[in-house]
Amino acid sequence: MFGVGFLLHEDKDSFQWLLDEFLKSMGGKQPATIMTDEDAAMAAAIPLVLTQSRHRLCTWHIDENSKKHIQYLRIMPGFINLFHLVLRSTDTISEFDFYWKK
Repeated sequence: MFGVGFLLHEDKDSFQWLLDEFLKSMGGKQPATIMTDEDAAMAAAIPLVLTQSRHRLCTWHIDENSKKHIQYLRIMPGFINLFHLVLRSTDTISEFDFYWKK
C-alpha cells in the first residue's frame, strides 16, 4: 500500500490528522511498517495513531544525510560499500550490529 497526503502545515497535529484519515480510509487496518524521512513532527504523530506499525527511516534519506553529516567517514576506503551493506542488506538488529562494528 502507498499513501500520499498534502498538508498546509507540517506539525504534529496535522500529521496526526492525516494519519487518522489514512487509517479511516484503510478500514482501520494499520500497515506493518511506515517509512518516512526524519521529520520530527511526523515521528511524534506516528506512534499516537499507528500504534501497531513500525516506523522506519527511508534509506535514501539516511544516505543523503550521511553525505552532509559524516563526510569524514565517507572518504575512508571501503566505508561506502560497508555503509550501503549495513543500510540496505541487513534484516535484523544482530546483522546490523555485526556489520556496523566492522
